[in-house]
Amino acid sequence: GAGSRVELSYTGGLAFVRSDTERAFTISDPRLLAIWALPAATRYVEHRAAAVVGMDAAIAFTDHTALTAGIRATPIEVSGTPGWLLRPGVGVRWTF
Repeated sequence: GAGSRVELSYTGGLAFVRSDTERAFTISDPRLLAIWALPAATRYVEHRAAAVVGMDAAIAFTDHTALTAGIRATPIEVSGTPGWLLRPGVGVRWTF
Protein backbone atom coordinates (compact mmCIF):
# COMPACT_ATOMS: atom_id res chain seq x y z
CA GLY A 1 0.00 0.00 0.00
CA ALA A 2 0.86 3.68 0.03
CA GLY A 3 1.98 3.56 3.68
CA SER A 4 4.83 1.19 2.87
CA ARG A 5 6.07 3.54 0.10
CA VAL A 6 6.26 6.70 2.28
CA GLU A 7 9.13 7.28 4.70
CA LEU A 8 9.17 10.22 7.14
CA SER A 9 12.31 11.42 8.88
CA TYR A 10 13.16 14.27 11.21
CA THR A 11 16.35 16.32 11.19
CA GLY A 12 18.07 18.39 13.83
CA GLY A 13 21.47 19.96 14.06
CA LEU A 14 23.54 23.06 13.60
CA ALA A 15 23.53 25.46 10.65
CA PHE A 16 25.87 28.29 9.78
CA VAL A 17 23.91 31.44 8.90
CA ARG A 18 25.16 34.47 6.94
CA SER A 19 22.84 37.47 6.79
CA ASP A 20 23.48 40.51 4.63
CA THR A 21 21.51 43.71 5.31
CA GLU A 22 21.81 47.12 3.73
CA ARG A 23 20.17 50.25 5.09
CA ALA A 24 19.91 53.50 3.19
CA PHE A 25 19.13 56.91 4.66
CA THR A 26 17.61 59.87 2.84
CA ILE A 27 17.90 63.40 4.21
CA SER A 28 15.00 65.54 3.05
CA ASP A 29 16.17 68.82 4.59
CA PRO A 30 19.46 70.05 3.05
CA ARG A 31 20.27 72.02 6.23
CA LEU A 32 20.77 68.70 8.06
CA LEU A 33 23.59 67.73 5.68
CA ALA A 34 25.91 70.10 7.57
CA ILE A 35 25.54 68.10 10.81
CA TRP A 36 24.92 64.58 9.46
CA ALA A 37 28.03 62.52 10.15
CA LEU A 38 26.78 59.03 9.24
CA PRO A 39 27.10 57.55 5.75
CA ALA A 40 24.03 57.53 3.53
CA ALA A 41 24.08 53.71 3.34
CA THR A 42 25.28 51.08 5.76
CA ARG A 43 25.81 47.38 5.08
CA TYR A 44 25.82 44.74 7.80
CA VAL A 45 27.10 41.18 7.30
CA GLU A 46 26.60 38.80 10.22
CA HIS A 47 27.87 35.23 10.61
CA ARG A 48 26.69 32.87 13.34
CA ALA A 49 25.69 29.32 14.16
CA ALA A 50 22.05 28.44 14.84
CA ALA A 51 19.94 25.39 15.56
CA VAL A 52 18.10 23.82 12.63
CA VAL A 53 15.14 21.43 12.65
CA GLY A 54 13.38 19.83 9.74
CA MET A 55 11.30 17.07 8.30
CA ASP A 56 11.65 15.01 5.12
CA ALA A 57 9.18 12.77 3.32
CA ALA A 58 10.35 10.22 0.74
CA ILE A 59 7.91 8.54 -1.63
CA ALA A 60 9.39 5.40 -3.18
CA PHE A 61 8.88 4.83 -6.91
CA THR A 62 11.06 1.74 -7.23
CA ASP A 63 13.32 -0.24 -4.90
CA HIS A 64 16.14 2.23 -5.63
CA THR A 65 14.41 5.56 -6.47
CA ALA A 66 12.32 7.94 -4.34
CA LEU A 67 11.02 11.49 -4.59
CA THR A 68 12.01 13.45 -1.47
CA ALA A 69 10.51 16.68 -0.16
CA GLY A 70 11.48 18.47 3.00
CA ILE A 71 11.58 21.68 4.95
CA ARG A 72 14.18 23.13 7.34
CA ALA A 73 13.52 25.86 9.92
CA THR A 74 16.28 28.00 11.45
CA PRO A 75 15.73 30.85 13.94
CA ILE A 76 17.58 33.97 12.76
CA GLU A 77 18.08 37.53 13.91
CA VAL A 78 18.83 40.30 11.43
CA SER A 79 19.93 43.60 12.95
CA GLY A 80 18.09 42.84 16.19
CA THR A 81 14.86 41.63 14.55
CA PRO A 82 14.08 37.95 15.23
CA GLY A 83 12.49 35.69 12.62
CA TRP A 84 12.59 32.26 10.98
CA LEU A 85 14.41 31.13 7.89
CA LEU A 86 12.34 28.42 6.14
CA ARG A 87 14.06 26.41 3.42
CA PRO A 88 11.97 23.97 1.39
CA GLY A 89 13.62 21.36 -0.80
CA VAL A 90 12.67 18.71 -3.36
CA GLY A 91 14.89 16.05 -4.86
CA VAL A 92 15.26 12.53 -6.16
CA ARG A 93 17.02 9.90 -4.05
CA TRP A 94 18.74 6.94 -5.65
CA THR A 95 20.14 4.15 -3.50
CA PHE A 96 22.26 1.21 -4.54
